[in-house]
Amino acid sequence: MQSILDELALLDTPIFLVKGNNDYTKQDIKKLKLEVKSLEERIKQNKKFKYLKNKILKLKNFQLLGIDQPKYFSNQDNEIKNIGAKSRFSKKVEGLFSKIKNSNKTIVLMHYVPYSIFDIPEFGPRKGEHIGDRSVLYLLQKHQPLIHICGHMHEYQGLKYINKTIIINPGAAQFGRFAILELDDKGFKDVKFY
Repeated sequence: MQSILDELALLDTPIFLVKGNNDYTKQDIKKLKLEVKSLEERIKQNKKFKYLKNKILKLKNFQLLGIDQPKYFSNQDNEIKNIGAKSRFSKKVEGLFSKIKNSNKTIVLMHYVPYSIFDIPEFGPRKGEHIGDRSVLYLLQKHQPLIHICGHMHEYQGLKYINKTIIINPGAAQFGRFAILELDDKGFKDVKFY
């Protein structure tokens, strides 16, 4: 991860980040006795990096909504805890969307994928099953942002749609994959995958 951050730091542009399931908080690291640095610690030295933990950022004609990784995603085996956590997550995201004036000029940056989009693993215990999240799907269908940029599923890269919302998985940076989005004043223009 650090080598990817070092490469990104060479770019002459701001870098916007959200956490994924392998990015740990300081509390996680202490509790699990891990020998890693938190995402916040890794990026705090460079002002180019902007960690969007449940924040809305104005970028020219667009709004960038960064949604942090909900805790319940890392505890999928406990359905009782998940129900409460999913409800809190949905309320938090609804609160963020309520602050947005024009959702068709909004880009959502979130690690996780919506249910049925880029969400079928090619290997592992849930191979062949949909593992995307229904609450993410519901929120995207309801608010219809211009673009939802997600990751999580390392085997995917591409573009799909949920109604008018463009869903983009840029691919896993650890495998050298990425995407460049082109926007103009009217909205989405193009995306190139590498």
